[in-house]
Amino acid sequence: MGIGILGVMLAHYLSWAKIASIIPTAFFRPFTGLVFTEGFLLLSGLGLYYSWQKDSNTKSFYKKRIYRLFIPYMLISFAFIVYSTIISSSTLLESTLRLLTLKFWVFGNDSMWYISVSLALYLAFPFIYRFLFSGKMSPHVKCLVLVTLWISLCYAIHNLFADYYKSVELGFPKIWMFFLGMLLGKYAYSNTKTSKAHIVLFGCIFVMAVLSNLSDNDFIKPFADCLLRLVTIPIVCVLFNITQKWNGFFHKILSWFGKYSLELYIIHLLTYESIKFSYQFFNSIPYTSYSRIGATISIFVAISSCSFVHDGINRLLKRQLV
Repeated sequence: MGIGILGVMLAHYLSWAKIASIIPTAFFRPFTGLVFTEGFLLLSGLGLYYSWQKDSNTKSFYKKRIYRLFIPYMLISFAFIVYSTIISSSTLLESTLRLLTLKFWVFGNDSMWYISVSLALYLAFPFIYRFLFSGKMSPHVKCLVLVTLWISLCYAIHNLFADYYKSVELGFPKIWMFFLGMLLGKYAYSNTKTSKAHIVLFGCIFVMAVLSNLSDNDFIKPFADCLLRLVTIPIVCVLFNITQKWNGFFHKILSWFGKYSLELYIIHLLTYESIKFSYQFFNSIPYTSYSRIGATISIFVAISSCSFVHDGINRLLKRQLV
């Protein structure tokens, strides 16, 4: 998660500061896509599989997810959402839906889409788990069926409700990565050793990733990004394990970012959004300069405050991390 949140924040910074195309910063661009949000969904599925093995009580599972994601999101975002409602054109309905993580599903693309998608998947997890891992049919076959059905659903919505699909395209086509993460969780939990078949499968995914990323089809593009993550994430994991012995300090930094990834994600996005809405009060400043200042402030605020926010919410809720 540490590499993932660093990549997301760096990608946002380069975009907000409008320096992504500048040659010196181009060196960092490949790093931003190593894990990204597709990887978050994959790792979430894997992590929840592990959590379910420790405690498969549905009520307990939902309670932990509410305390770990939904309530922290509401506590962190409340002030930001109130401020944006006051100074922007957002309606009370939109703001309420956003606070409840429902805006993405109703109005489409929203900076908190990942939270909306994650909560929906958390809600569905016990049912997906029972489908994948109960009965006689192989979970590999079931996962393939589930992924195929999801991509087919995306294709149907893309063709029948093009405007709505465009509005949820940030998150909808990536959801199948969560299913795959659950299957990978089963492999990891049972300490399944890498076989020749796995290597062949990785090679096939690599070829599919390359070919699909050559396509300019707007429907294929988000799925091509997911395939690319399925290539880069295993490479990152291998390099992480190899270098762990060499540079403990670097890995401590990554672990720190991973620990506070939720807070970093929410704070840096909502801080920049609030600064962007505030431009009406500072419009004497050229927008490009203002955007760069805002991008820098949002990253600084997120990094400097995330641990305090994390610890404060923990004390307020009197809970321990899952």
